[in-house]
Amino acid sequence: MKKNLLFLGIVVGLSFILCTVFVKFPSFSSKDCSDKLFIQDHSLCLEIANTPQKREQGLSGRKELSDGWGMLFVFDGDVQPAMWMKDMYFPLDLIWITSDFRIAKIDKNALPETYPETFQSQEPIRYVLEISSEEREKQVFRVGDRIELFPQQIGQEKNLGVK
Repeated sequence: MKKNLLFLGIVVGLSFILCTVFVKFPSFSSKDCSDKLFIQDHSLCLEIANTPQKREQGLSGRKELSDGWGMLFVFDGDVQPAMWMKDMYFPLDLIWITSDFRIAKIDKNALPETYPETFQSQEPIRYVLEISSEEREKQVFRVGDRIELFPQQIGQEKNLGVK
């Protein structure tokens, strides 16, 4: 009987410790937020799409995008890519960013049913940030704002154009 109570006490204690760690340090239980983007006082964690395969896949097929997250499409030079909503399940905002980290255009609330329509900036850009339309409502993005990128992945500095 005492052994059973001792065992139960150990299990409950370990469970409490593990729950505390996962709540206090969510990076243990969720994606790592090593790449960040800042606009004014707001920040977003980023997934980086910096290869042709990652850019083609993008967020297609996903059911959601976590709060506070976005996907940053990185291009090798100044381009005018066309983006679409193929295989998307939720509305996105497309934020077009120049090589000098200025927001050139914002396409708000691009709906999945707009496919095969494409979205494009009128001026050459280096980056496209995709965030859920719900996330944009919490953020303060305006055309002309400058962003700051803090890539942490090895080799990302070159791919993001960060010096």
